[in-house]
Amino acid sequence: MELVEEYFAKARAVGAYPERYDILAKEGIAYHIKRESDGKEFHVKNFSSNDVLGFAQSDMVKQAAIEATHAFGTSNSSCTLYCGRLGLHSELEAAISRFKKSLTHTYFLMLGWPCRHLQIRSAISV
Repeated sequence: MELVEEYFAKARAVGAYPERYDILAKEGIAYHIKRESDGKEFHVKNFSSNDVLGFAQSDMVKQAAIEATHAFGTSNSSCTLYCGRLGLHSELEAAISRFKKSLTHTYFLMLGWPCRHLQIRSAISV
């Protein structure tokens, strides 16, 4: 842990440590944010969002997410290789394959451990 703390201390010292912001409100890519360090508020456009199509705030999508959570829960609880997958995943993969006119593929792969491993390795590489 000392090595990680040292890494972040060096990043802060050279100004490479990013400011932190709280999102107060958002509509599409328009965000109202507050800087954590001094409380100053800004109205900005977020061009790096994962909500590329702008559906995240759609009432229809929110309702579908609520219904899916009630039907399937919030997690598969493990990776496909260990405990299987939800039928919903199989349906999605089949739909993608039909759309792409390709064979059915497994798109929900075991990515948790490799991603965490790479994050830890990059965090301790000073």
